[in-house]
Amino acid sequence: MKRVNEIMYVRITAMMFVVLYHCYCFYGVWKSPSIYNVSNLPTETVSWASAYTTIAKIVNNFTLPTFFFLSGLLYFKYSNRKREDKNALIIFLKKKFIRLLLPYLVWRLLHYVLPFIPAEAYGHLWFLITLWWMFMIVEPMRFFWDRINRDDIKIGVILLLIVMSSSLHLRHFHHFPVDTIFHYLPFFMCGSLFAEKSFHLQRATIIIFFAGLILFCGTYFCVESWWIYKITIQLSVISVISSSLIIASKFAPPLHLDLLTRVDSCSMGIYIVHRIIIVALLCYHSIAVLMTRHYIIAPLCLFIIVFAISWTLVVALKRVKYINFIIG
Repeated sequence: MKRVNEIMYVRITAMMFVVLYHCYCFYGVWKSPSIYNVSNLPTETVSWASAYTTIAKIVNNFTLPTFFFLSGLLYFKYSNRKREDKNALIIFLKKKFIRLLLPYLVWRLLHYVLPFIPAEAYGHLWFLITLWWMFMIVEPMRFFWDRINRDDIKIGVILLLIVMSSSLHLRHFHHFPVDTIFHYLPFFMCGSLFAEKSFHLQRATIIIFFAGLILFCGTYFCVESWWIYKITIQLSVISVISSSLIIASKFAPPLHLDLLTRVDSCSMGIYIVHRIIIVALLCYHSIAVLMTRHYIIAPLCLFIIVFAISWTLVVALKRVKYINFIIG
């Protein structure tokens, strides 16, 4: 698949924010008895921990939707096959199985085989199974979606998905998270708009932003669900941020492009292994003590260390023939 510099900048930024977010989960987001949490913190650290938790959750509300947005963009931009081409469909399903479903199944199996590792280490794997099912749902409908020629109709369908995912009481099954799939599906479908060659980036960003605000205000008294407010704000902000990064990257000098390309090629693997490394490190009492005593600099140092270890580990695993599949 062609690597687009503009998309690469957005994806690397979102991935690094996810790693940074998990480095701050020590201060109250994770509640495992194996990991220090806010109830174990000294009094002088609690106020900082509360602020960290709030900021981390706000940041996390935009990083993961961005991943779904970029996944939809790349899928609709480069996965363009003929409906009757069965071989292309088989190749597509095989690639998604190897990249998403197989790593999910392997790491979930390790979770049961290695029960001494806290459950928080594997909590982020929901992204893999959710994206897998999203592809399985969207692929059969791709033929009809591509034949909608008007952007405003597509935007209307996306906003309708937001209303449906917010108003319907969808259940969460263990390996088929219906509620999560439909919660993030609008972001995935929004990526299809940005994938079109004739798509006017700035105009569409304005339309999505104000359509989201109108939907937010229009449903305030009609739908008793806070999810609809959250999704519309997320969709509006992500469209603006992504557009800004894409536009800014066109004027940015191509500094260290080779380095960024190598990081981007390992982004999925870094996402898979980084949280496991964080939890493993935090299980050591000495590191937990450093996080409580040096609560300003310690999370940033943890981020640098974890990112470096994750990247090195992924690069090493990619070179092993029969093990590289576990990192997507």
